[in-house]
Amino acid sequence: MRPEWDWSLKDLDRVPNNDRKVFSCFSCGGGSTMGYKLAGYTVLGNVEIDPQMMRIYRHNHDPRFSFLMPIQQFKEIPNGELPRL
Repeated sequence: MRPEWDWSLKDLDRVPNNDRKVFSCFSCGGGSTMGYKLAGYTVLGNVEIDPQMMRIYRHNHDPRFSFLMPIQQFKEIPNGELPRL
């Protein structure tokens, strides 16, 4: 029997969706995103400042909306210019 903490990305296929959505800020390589996904959330996208971490994140999670910029710059984007869901 595997310990509860021993998971991988392929385990997400058996996690039921809870119909809630989240956006990951300061996403790094995607550890918190993995937690959201394992809890049944749909992760809409992310914002990350570090290009290397963003490459890892995009490889692991294939975000729908992805912003490579400082959070201070991201929060200044007018709502009308953000992607529509």
